[in-house]
Amino acid sequence: MSMIEKNELVKRLEHISHNSYLPEQDRETIKDTISVLQSMIQKDFRKTVSSVEKLRETISGDFYIVEEVAEMFGISVQSVYKWIKLGKIHVEQFAAPGGTKYLIPKEQFKSPKYQKQIESVKRTKEALARVKPVVDEPSDLYPVTAEDDMEELDVK
Repeated sequence: MSMIEKNELVKRLEHISHNSYLPEQDRETIKDTISVLQSMIQKDFRKTVSSVEKLRETISGDFYIVEEVAEMFGISVQSVYKWIKLGKIHVEQFAAPGGTKYLIPKEQFKSPKYQKQIESVKRTKEALARVKPVVDEPSDLYPVTAEDDMEELDVK
């Protein structure tokens, strides 16, 4: 019996246990049954949480998600999906609420084919980080809205 079915049974039994026409002994038996079912549900829930945590550890150690690959290559998430569709990258897919989800094995990106592009993206990000203007105060920013203002700031 699944956890959902057990929860549904608990709800039905709780409803029945409030029936005043039932003998007190039967109501107590139903309440005891509810208690046992709730204990079983808690155990099932703990097992599920434990399984999810183990799965997360496996995923984070051996796989990337689509968003991580997009960041790594400096491309959009949609482009990663296009790569998947074209077979340029290998994925493990599974059904999940909301549609198919993809896990992308990290191992495939260790090849020189991918490393060159990954390094290029890293260097570009580092270079852009060095030339970013630093604004400590909002007053350091000057809105340029009219031609006169542009001349005053010597902007052409």
